[in-house]
Amino acid sequence: ALCHTQRGTSHHRSDGRFSVSNGPQDGGTLGEILLVDDEPSILISLRILLEGYGFQVTTAATGNEALDA
Repeated sequence: ALCHTQRGTSHHRSDGRFSVSNGPQDGGTLGEILLVDDEPSILISLRILLEGYGFQVTTAATGNEALDA
């Protein structure tokens, strides 16, 4: 599951994909993402990818952890 608070230059395209710029121009973040998955390798990989695009990423391994985040 992926929750995204949209801000900046990211947007959802008509083909169902997200389009993201190479990072924020003002030194801030593109937005915040709460990434939830019970597979640690998925969390790590996606966190690295999304942070590279300029998002602030919080991860959780369970639904309860996500609610506490």
